[in-house]
Amino acid sequence: MPDLTDVVPKVVMATAENWEAKSRWFYETNEWVFDSNPEIDEKVREITRGLDEDESVAALLHWVAQNIRYSGLKMEEGEGYTIHPSAMTFSDRCGVCKDIAGMLVTMLRVAGFETYAAMTMAGARVEAVPADQFNHCVVALKKKDGDYLMLDPTWAPWNNPLWSRWEGEQHFVIGTPWGESRMMIPAFTPEQNRMLIESEATLNENGALKGTLTFTGSGIADGRLRGVLGDHPIAERERYLQGWLARIAPGARLVDWEMSDHRDFTRDTQLTLKYEVPAYADARGERLSFVSPALALSADNGLLNRLAGAPRGEERHWDLFMWGPQALVVEETITLPKKLEVDPPDDLDQPGDWASARRAWTVDGRKLTLEAEAVLARRMIPVEHYEEVREAAESFAEGAELTLVAAREGGAK
Repeated sequence: MPDLTDVVPKVVMATAENWEAKSRWFYETNEWVFDSNPEIDEKVREITRGLDEDESVAALLHWVAQNIRYSGLKMEEGEGYTIHPSAMTFSDRCGVCKDIAGMLVTMLRVAGFETYAAMTMAGARVEAVPADQFNHCVVALKKKDGDYLMLDPTWAPWNNPLWSRWEGEQHFVIGTPWGESRMMIPAFTPEQNRMLIESEATLNENGALKGTLTFTGSGIADGRLRGVLGDHPIAERERYLQGWLARIAPGARLVDWEMSDHRDFTRDTQLTLKYEVPAYADARGERLSFVSPALALSADNGLLNRLAGAPRGEERHWDLFMWGPQALVVEETITLPKKLEVDPPDDLDQPGDWASARRAWTVDGRKLTLEAEAVLARRMIPVEHYEEVREAAESFAEGAELTLVAAREGGAK
C-alpha cells in the first residue's frame, strides 16, 4: 500500500511562509558545506579528464555513488537537516543521503556546473503546506536553458540512470538563493524499465534440455542485473545464479555464464546463462511434455517481472504502490527433436491501461517460438483498478504452467 502518511489523517504545520522561503532557508543553512579542497579538485580533474559535459556529469555521479558508502555517524545538533562538509565526506568516504548528495554538489561545482542540494520525500507525497516533509536529499543541476537535471547518487550504486527509476512522480524542493517552488519528477514509462529475456533452447528425444538465456535490462531492470555482481561476493555468484535456474527445474545446472562489465555505466547491462536439464521434458513413448523454460523462470518471478510482485488477493481496500512500472519482454525459440511436432497453446491477449499481459506462439517446422509481454503500467494503482492488475499478473503467471506436447505427426493433440 502507499506510505501511511499518504492515507491516514495528519496535521501538517509550517513556519515558512511558502516554498520559496523554505527553499532559501535550506540553501542558507547548508551552502557553506560545499567548499572544496585541493584533494577534491584533483579527483574531479582525474574523473572528468577527456570527457564532455554530459559524460562528466554521469562520471561524477557514479563515482560518488560507488565510492561514498552509505553510513550515518551522528556528529552534533542539527543532524536531521544539516549536510556534513564535503571535505569530511570525501575524507571519510561515507555519509547518509544528504552527505552523499553534498559530495556530488561540490564535485559538480568544481567541474563548472551550477548545482544545488534539494529536499525530497522518497516513497510518499509532499503536501502543499511548506513544512518539513522530507526523508531524502538529492542534487539539482541547473542547465543552460534554466531547467534542472535531477540527480540522486544515493540510489545510483549499481544503477545506470542518473535519477532512480524507482522515484518517479516524486516531489522535491531545490535550495537556491532566490527560492524555488515545490516540483515533481515526471512519471516513468514501462519501457524505461524494460527487461528483455531472449531464450534459445533445444530438446532431445530423451527429454533433456540445453539452453541459453540472455537478459538485457534498462532502468530498474538494469539495476537488478548489475546486482548479480555488485551485491554478491565472487564466491557466491554462481550459487546465486543457480538459484535462478531452479525455477526452470530442480535439476537445472548452470554450465557457463557471462556478463557485461557491471562497472560500465555507459551502457545497459547484459547477462547470459548457459544451462542444461537432464530430464526436463516428460518423455513417454514418442511424446514429450514440457513447459516454456523462459516463462517458468520469469512469469511469477518478482525479481525479473514487476507485475509478478503484485498481490493476488481478491479484495483490496487501499491503493497499490509498486514503486516503479516495468515491461517484461520474453522472446523464446525451442527446437524440438526430429520428426516431432507441437500443437501450441492458445494465445493470450489481455490489454489494459494499468497492466497487460500477452503470449503468442508460432510453429515453424521443429521450432516453437514464443513472444510474450507482461506490463505494469504505473507505480501507483488506484484501488478501483487493482483487479485489472491482479488478473493480468495471474494470466501471465499461468503461462509457466501450460503443458506443451511434442509428438509424431497427429499425436500432439
